[in-house]
Amino acid sequence: MGLKDSIRNDALNIFLNENDFAERIVYFFRGGGSESVSSLVDRNPPAIYDAAGNIVLPEFQITIANSCVSGITSARIDTGGDEVEIVAEYGRPVLKRCTVISVSEQDLEGTITISVM
Repeated sequence: MGLKDSIRNDALNIFLNENDFAERIVYFFRGGGSESVSSLVDRNPPAIYDAAGNIVLPEFQITIANSCVSGITSARIDTGGDEVEIVAEYGRPVLKRCTVISVSEQDLEGTITISVM
């Protein structure tokens, strides 16, 4: 196993492990259906800019596996149409449904980071 494989395994087996860092979210597809996946939720993300140069403040940034087995593949993400349901405030079991506004990052380690509002 090479370094690239080790990094990918760490991303999926350590960072996206619900016994360590991750939590479960439900991802809803615009065309119907949903997937329950492990994720890292950033509840205080940085501001981003839209195409017109306006500041957009996403409520959350969510990192998931780019996988048809243990996550969502990047090809299935529909920004502006898909939604996620997450715990809005850590430690309080109140769910919030948010719209996926962008794919913020997609890396070689096999993860995707999305911004939601």
